[in-house]
Amino acid sequence: MIRITVAAILATSNLAAQSAFEAVSVRPSVSPGRSEQIDPGRLVMNGLTLRALIQRAYSVPGFQTAGGPGWVDSDTFDIQAIATGSNSRERLLEMLQAVLVDRFGLALHRETRALSGYSLTADKGGTKLQASKEAQTQISLRPLVRDEGRAIRVILKKASMASLARYISQWMDCPVVDGTGLAGFFDFQRDLTLDTAIELPTVFLEILPSLGLNLQPAKEPTEILVIDHAAKPSRN
Repeated sequence: MIRITVAAILATSNLAAQSAFEAVSVRPSVSPGRSEQIDPGRLVMNGLTLRALIQRAYSVPGFQTAGGPGWVDSDTFDIQAIATGSNSRERLLEMLQAVLVDRFGLALHRETRALSGYSLTADKGGTKLQASKEAQTQISLRPLVRDEGRAIRVILKKASMASLARYISQWMDCPVVDGTGLAGFFDFQRDLTLDTAIELPTVFLEILPSLGLNLQPAKEPTEILVIDHAAKPSRN
């Protein structure tokens, strides 16, 4: 079991001197709604729960966090942090990890659990995907206004099967791994009319066969961030 402490974060992420925020404000949310803004010199996150802040700081989806007192999913907070110099998004989120430790007393550990999820597989007869000719990656589902809410446009541009699996995983909030064995990048665009009204996230179970792909239920070993301790921050 690996414990994540303040010292460990500073050592492994090199946050000790060069990456601390110049000023940080953490307060209970004062207005409804959620907003996020990350600029080279500033990070603003309003209306987020502590669990959501952990997900942002460590770049993990919801199903990869566990534990903590009940308020980590109900109470929301506003964070405003000012940084010196020009910083990447990744660096600012890494710096946010130290803020959560300092202001919330956050203590985490990592462990691997077998979670219910899916394996993305390809039909033995082949897929409907085409080798990509696109310059940029795009994966999207766009509901169309017709057919009683059953029409949807599926767009894949320069999409690897690993990136498609990650996209599906985010929507279905469970682990999805690439088991297709297909290498390279692919394109696919088509308007589909589904048998039932579009309902995320289960819409993928109906869409993927049209691409020559399927989701097979599977237990997937998944690394989890477990909250060992968290305390509500005192007012600034």
